[in-house]
Amino acid sequence: MSAAPRNRASWLNQNYDKLILVAVLVALLGSASFLVMQVGWERQQLQGAWWEQPSAAPKKVLPVDLAEYNQRRQSFFEPFQVGGRSNALMVSEMRVSCVECEKPIGFFIAKCPFCGTEQPEHLDPEKADTDGDGIRDVLEAKFSLNPLDPSDAALDFDGDGFTNIEEILYGTNPRDAADYPPPVVKLRVGRVNRIPFKLRFQGEAKLPDDSVRFQLNLRTLEQTFFVQVGDEVDGFKVLEYQPKAPEGPTLIIQQKETMIPLVRGQAVTQQELIADMVFLIDRTRLRVKIGDVVNIKEHEYKIIDITREGVLIRDEKTGKDTLVGMITESERSALVGGGASAAVVPGGAPGTSALPARPVR
Repeated sequence: MSAAPRNRASWLNQNYDKLILVAVLVALLGSASFLVMQVGWERQQLQGAWWEQPSAAPKKVLPVDLAEYNQRRQSFFEPFQVGGRSNALMVSEMRVSCVECEKPIGFFIAKCPFCGTEQPEHLDPEKADTDGDGIRDVLEAKFSLNPLDPSDAALDFDGDGFTNIEEILYGTNPRDAADYPPPVVKLRVGRVNRIPFKLRFQGEAKLPDDSVRFQLNLRTLEQTFFVQVGDEVDGFKVLEYQPKAPEGPTLIIQQKETMIPLVRGQAVTQQELIADMVFLIDRTRLRVKIGDVVNIKEHEYKIIDITREGVLIRDEKTGKDTLVGMITESERSALVGGGASAAVVPGGAPGTSALPARPVR
């Protein structure tokens, strides 16, 4: 047997790794050459495309049809909705009687198909007041009142002294005793009286020390006062003496912002209005005149004006004016029936109508 094949196999066994290395190097050189050629070709393509500029001349094109776009846009904002009313299987449609022919027609029908009469407009649910108690149904539902019972408007669920309708009309919670309307809501005028002016200037006297004393009498002549300029008598301050006034010797007296001239020997025809008021919650009596300030449940009110129709008062904190009306017969009876004496509620004119407190500005 020859030794040549054995020598060849021996050489391959000894140098096979070198052969593999040579093959790998040849493959790398071939791939590098291909990459260089590919980069050169791409560069030529880019350079050629650089000079291929698009034409600057405008092309005539048809305007875009926006109908489809507008239709889809409208459907986006107003998507299709299933009708709110349909005839259910085996359930009849809600019907009412026509106002003219009284035949049954659909509840939402605007014109009777039988006689052609226009039907009344449907009430706005937000404004509906089924029981007619002055409280809208939506508010009755909000505060857990019965929209079919008018008597709950006069009840006081939270026990703060204000009725449910008073609280709702003034925007407070009828279920929260700490949240209640202004106390003026419960003020009433029992009676308005005219009181004649009670002071009369009778004369003056000069004393040895050259001072002048003025004699003031009560209209009833029950009491006499001798005063000087600057003195106070019965709530009035002696402000000035005018001995040569056109009407005769005149003494000027002042109460708060009101000045009253007293002519010697003449009675003052001016009359002062006095109002008797009552706070319905605790039956507090108030006798007030213009300019007085009263405190009710930590609220201060100033008396602005007194008329036969009521008393105009102003909230000293908010500056809001409110006209307090005359007490009604039902309110007077409730006070008397609740244990208060008749004297607590000053008498009013017969037939006085209900005039509850209402804001005027």
